Amino acid sequence: MQVKSHSVEFTDIPRDRADTSVREKPVVTFKEDVSFAKDNAASRKDGARSKSEENNGAVPAGKEPEIKNLYTHIYEGKLWWLEQNPDGKLSAIMPPEDVEKFAVIHRRHISEHIESHSIVIHSPHLKEALKPVFQDYPEIDFTSSSLQIMTPFLCFVYRWEQFKAAKDEAARHPETKAYMDLLYNMIVERLRNSVDARKHCLETRTVTFVELWTIYPPGSGVLYRGHDNNPVYGREPGYCRHLQAFQVIRSSYKTATDGKQLYVLECKFISMWQGLAWYQGEVEISQYEGRKQFASLPLIPLEGHEHQGQFTTRLGGRGQKFMNLASSSAQPKEYDRGALSRRECGCRGGGMEVEGRIMLGGEEDGLSPGDYKLLQRLQANRDDVFTSPSSSSESSSSQVPPTVTEDQLMYTSPVIRAWSFKKEAWMDLLVDGMRDVQFDEMH
Repeated sequence: MQVKSHSVEFTDIPRDRADTSVREKPVVTFKEDVSFAKDNAASRKDGARSKSEENNGAVPAGKEPEIKNLYTHIYEGKLWWLEQNPDGKLSAIMPPEDVEKFAVIHRRHISEHIESHSIVIHSPHLKEALKPVFQDYPEIDFTSSSLQIMTPFLCFVYRWEQFKAAKDEAARHPETKAYMDLLYNMIVERLRNSVDARKHCLETRTVTFVELWTIYPPGSGVLYRGHDNNPVYGREPGYCRHLQAFQVIRSSYKTATDGKQLYVLECKFISMWQGLAWYQGEVEISQYEGRKQFASLPLIPLEGHEHQGQFTTRLGGRGQKFMNLASSSAQPKEYDRGALSRRECGCRGGGMEVEGRIMLGGEEDGLSPGDYKLLQRLQANRDDVFTSPSSSSESSSSQVPPTVTEDQLMYTSPVIRAWSFKKEAWMDLLVDGMRDVQFDEMH
């Protein structure tokens, strides 16, 4: 927030300082002679009217709908909600539960500065309209009574086309349209440049270092080429026995010890080192100049890839084989090195120097996941419940690990830890090279 000519201008870096002295009923007075007229005008739609009234977010007939600007301040460990008085001061909302009467709130937090915090939606109509946009988006919860979207509102950048479609759909419903239009206008003004940057990156398949965040949405799939330098792009699908898909958890820019910038992605995938589970790892992208082709990045976005469908199908098929192997651990298998042809992808790197009879590892083997962190245990199928030896029967029966969904099959590891009888050692062996032992081979 930036003060100009005694008015408030909404920017990414708030700079207004506030007198945060609080009395029995807190009143926050700005040191500058600040008028909130511009903020309030930007949060209204001229001429909009509502003929109906809701208990939460009521808009009485004849009153313009608005995105209500409210402020929060922590005093003596308690969160206070404040609103603007006609004299420009902020006074506490009493009781605090009264904030629920506002359909849509733009919450700003007061500490040393005033900073945008979140958008809080109480209107059930608007919440329902946004459900197709963010239903599966990480960290957005539709089960609570209010929907909270945290600043800097990047979820709108990643789901922009879905958001526009929801806005068009809301035009057919008067009880939703006014607030959806207000929300859209607020977001488009703030994030237009970011939306355009993401669109340009996906269309050209190139990206600058500062734009990396636009191509890695939380929950999206990325392709990891491993050590084979597999050509993921090109006229052929480029499937490889080592190719792996990760799911992005989150990402951020960080400064390395040498002062250089890094872009760090936290990703997860399914493996079996210490039982079937989601495991987490990090991938770093060092700062670079100019634009880079997606194909030259260590993690390649699956979204918009020219062979996205083929990758999803083949990785999902291998994932189903992985799950079948996971549910049949401690059973002998055959490892067929000859099945691992390099001709279809032309990748570099030798095959596993092992073949013959193997035995898959189990949770009790205590195999180390190395640098990867175990996130959440899974079931191979609904009849298979993993329990920890240290867990009580009561806790294990009440906390059943989830199963793997069809959409998650593609995130399984390309390798499974197995014991090679010929090598007399544990090895990470490729799923594509494993097959059942034929009956006439058992002797």
